Amino acid sequence: MPRSAMLLLKSVMRRAEQAYLIRRGVRRFRGEFKHGVISLEAITEIWLGWGNTSYSASPDVLYELVMLAKGVREQTVLECGGGVSTLLLALVSEKTGTKTITIEHDAAWCVTLRDAVSRHSRGVFEVRHAPLVHFDGYEWYRLTELEDLGSVGLVFCDGPPGQTTGGRIGILKHLAAVLPKSAIIVIDDSNRPPERAIAARWASEYGLSRRSFLAHRGRGFDILSGTHQAMPDSDNGLDRLEQPLHLT
Repeated sequence: MPRSAMLLLKSVMRRAEQAYLIRRGVRRFRGEFKHGVISLEAITEIWLGWGNTSYSASPDVLYELVMLAKGVREQTVLECGGGVSTLLLALVSEKTGTKTITIEHDAAWCVTLRDAVSRHSRGVFEVRHAPLVHFDGYEWYRLTELEDLGSVGLVFCDGPPGQTTGGRIGILKHLAAVLPKSAIIVIDDSNRPPERAIAARWASEYGLSRRSFLAHRGRGFDILSGTHQAMPDSDNGLDRLEQPLHLT
């Protein structure tokens, strides 16, 4: 068989495997969540099926995000930067009815993301194209896409890309002062100094509690909360995430 044909066959087989994994993971997630159960195994299947594992939030971060999202009622979940997390938040909303608003700077990815999530979920979500614009020394999302969020109960910061001018400092400058005190903020990639500095500064300036965790493949994430009651119980897996998970 010619090399080009072999490569094409491998690509087709890989896509078929990913499609199977994501369908199986979604079925498992729905079945478990219906009974109040969330498993890392179902989330990992969806993550693997999504197929963008080098850039997606890791399964243990996604697990904790889902645990937090299921407790949000009558408020909005705001996501900065979309991906497999958007699908999982939409799956949660099938039961909770909570709307997720995702802001994403890449117009083409917005289209792909909407199609992918709609294919697998009947949840309430909205993907908004918010181009990056220049502010004073940094770039962040265009603010008009953030004007009608309502009361935000949970924020997941996984964008814009780390190489953006100023990194993700815009979330602190534009959201910190307007979020309810009860809001919970999850900052991904806090193993990197810029994200870690944002989490530390946010916690310090606004009097939030801050917990830092080591995630899969040496990545990290921080959880910030203004009220002790808003944080999950320890049996939801937070303490378990102090050490990285060994996933294939």
